[in-house]
Amino acid sequence: MKLLQGERVDPLSAIWELNLPTLQARVSELRRIGWPIRADEVEHPSLPGEKMVAYWLDAHFRRWWSSNATTHPADYPFTDGRGKFAGWTKADYLKGEKA
Repeated sequence: MKLLQGERVDPLSAIWELNLPTLQARVSELRRIGWPIRADEVEHPSLPGEKMVAYWLDAHFRRWWSSNATTHPADYPFTDGRGKFAGWTKADYLKGEKA
C-alpha cells in the first residue's frame, strides 16, 4: 500500500513500519508477477557514507494504475522497474503468480 501511495520503502522502514524483514525478496516476488517497482540507492540515516536501496512506484505507473485498477500490472506498457523480468510477456507474469 505504501508503494501505491507514492512512498519509498527502504529496509529500515520495512522492518519498523511494516514488520517486513525480507523487503528485497518481496520486491522480487512483486516484480515476478508484473509490478514495475523501481529502486534507488539512498543514504543510510544513521551510518554516514553508507547506502541502502529504497523501492518505489513512479508517478506515471501510479496514475496508470488509478485508471486501470482492475487490470493486471503486466499490461502496463513500460518495462522500467521490472528488473530481470523486463523482457517477460504477460503470460510469463501470470505463470510467475503461480510459482
